[in-house]
Amino acid sequence: MDKSRFPNFYQLPIKDRIEAVFERGLKTEKGLQKLKNQQQRLDLQSADKMIENVMGVYGYACGSRS
Repeated sequence: MDKSRFPNFYQLPIKDRIEAVFERGLKTEKGLQKLKNQQQRLDLQSADKMIENVMGVYGYACGSRS
């Protein structure tokens, strides 16, 4: 039995992952549009809660391998 809130999330295309978090109420409409337009930004306060020993943030985009 899969207990994940997002079964096989990693296998979904990025577009579908973005829609999935919005549909579950984890992103606002504004946040959804930022993700779709690649305008998202991780602020230092959020990064500090996610990453041990954070000193800054660096944005990057992952391209498709296909």
